[in-house]
Amino acid sequence: MVLLVGGCSLTGSSAPNSTSPTPSVTASSEPLRTLPPPPEVGACYRLTYAEATSPTTDRPATACKRVHTSVTIHVGDFDPLVDGHLVAVDSPTVSRQIARACPATLADWVGGSPEDRRLSQLRVVWFAPTVAEGNLGARWFRCDLVAVRDDGALARLPRGQAKGMLASGTGGYALCATGDPAAATSRLVMCAQKHTWRAVATIPVPDGARYLDKGARSAGADACKTRAADFAGDPLDYRWSFQWPTRGQWRSGERASICWVPSNQ
Repeated sequence: MVLLVGGCSLTGSSAPNSTSPTPSVTASSEPLRTLPPPPEVGACYRLTYAEATSPTTDRPATACKRVHTSVTIHVGDFDPLVDGHLVAVDSPTVSRQIARACPATLADWVGGSPEDRRLSQLRVVWFAPTVAEGNLGARWFRCDLVAVRDDGALARLPRGQAKGMLASGTGGYALCATGDPAAATSRLVMCAQKHTWRAVATIPVPDGARYLDKGARSAGADACKTRAADFAGDPLDYRWSFQWPTRGQWRSGERASICWVPSNQ
């Protein structure tokens, strides 16, 4: 499972990709005899990055007034039947259902505009029952809100349930980078972390454009250059970086590029 941005996944045609750790699966020596209750919306957890990128979790909830790194923003049910046949909870069919459902739940929880969500380090992660729980009839899935501080680390969420946290802008959860996002050594970070570039705008891809469409990219780059000039102290001397959606983002339906400028510009 990957971490998804609110409205899009990690951006950048040449920006470094965030690598999710490979979860390990440990078989329990004791068979599951009773079905645990499903998760609850509003529950908070102190997850690590590795736990957030695993398909299942047994981390217990913690009080939302305490330090936590995730909050459950939606609980739904998946359909385990395909052509009249029952499929396993870890099947690709179930995984696709959950992957389609969870990202759409972000907007109602955090608020803000689509651009606010795209220009933040907020992500949605999701969890399903274990195979043993699925065999006993569990059909729930859980969508959690997290904030990626930097590669491999989650940030603390606001005390409470982070409801409407983007209503007044992205704040410290805004999207920044440690260097020119076009450079392979650059890392995406929250703007509360040390950084040298910041994302300032999203550029919509025209309807009907193909992936890496030359004309659409050229128009997008020109639009980014114009937007970057608005943030420049000297309109005749400024830098900018334009990033087309990655192939994975494009396949998931993302149709907006990111415009960047140096933080000291």
